[in-house]
Amino acid sequence: MIAFELTIPQRILKLQALLRRLRVNYVRRPEIEDELGRCMAGYKGEKSLGYYLNFLPEKEVLILHGLRLSCNNSFFQVDILILSKSFFLIIEVKNISGELLFDDTFKQLIRLNEDGTKESFSDPLQQVKHQKFQFDKWLEENKVSGFPVEHLVVMANPKSILKTTNPKSEYVNKVLHSIHLLEKINEMQAAYPKDVLTLKQIRSLSKRLIRSNVPEDPDILNLFDVAKTDLITGVQCPNCENAPMKRKSGKWICLHCKTSSKDAHVQALQDYALLMDKTISNQEARKFLQIESPAVAYKLLQSTGATPSGKNRTRVYHLKS
Repeated sequence: MIAFELTIPQRILKLQALLRRLRVNYVRRPEIEDELGRCMAGYKGEKSLGYYLNFLPEKEVLILHGLRLSCNNSFFQVDILILSKSFFLIIEVKNISGELLFDDTFKQLIRLNEDGTKESFSDPLQQVKHQKFQFDKWLEENKVSGFPVEHLVVMANPKSILKTTNPKSEYVNKVLHSIHLLEKINEMQAAYPKDVLTLKQIRSLSKRLIRSNVPEDPDILNLFDVAKTDLITGVQCPNCENAPMKRKSGKWICLHCKTSSKDAHVQALQDYALLMDKTISNQEARKFLQIESPAVAYKLLQSTGATPSGKNRTRVYHLKS
């Protein structure tokens, strides 16, 4: 069963918000778009594995997506972790297209492009092996040492062509397409026929892992050196993305395409929470939404479910992102 659901990472939500709030000709926009493309490819790759994972026996295994755990004062993230009674499995998911060569000599992944050029990527097998090392340490710290932990790299793009410089290398056994995942898991189950933990014990471990999860929450403005003054303010039109919309008779009106909306401010305040701050004052809300009335700002903040704290001039609202 799914013990920890796959959700859209904060990094993706923040990148999307940032692109909504930057000019089309912003100098670093292409770089931000490339980063969003890579993140979306990874997310879609993980999501596509859900089809195969659904065939695993629901009462025999627990599946956790996107855990980010602390080890030795640093963090490591696991795309998919499968807990069974006889072994654990860490899966690193890659969604890379094209002809892919796993170089066994220098431990790197090379994409061979049709135009003859080559691209180098970090070796996903070395990545997942390091994740396994860190997860072993985490288990040891949490008094679950000596339990077998397996690892795999799953290539989610069915059109990718996998090659290796050494047909006898570990890449052959540890790197596979999604369609072969269940077969590989069955092989592992045959290799570990004896239960070491009970279902109750792996459920307990699953709860401990979830409590230990520390989701990534990057400062996306700092990451791309974007000043707050570079951001487009105002409520954006849900139809043409023009900003600012004007508030009139309880609705937002787009001056460009004449679209009207009752709740276009919700996305604007979510963008504020993702990019600027998770708390906002009435005055800050008026400035960002480009409205003048404190009473209207108050009603708009209330309509989003923002919770207030403080009194009078110190009152702020905690936004939902």
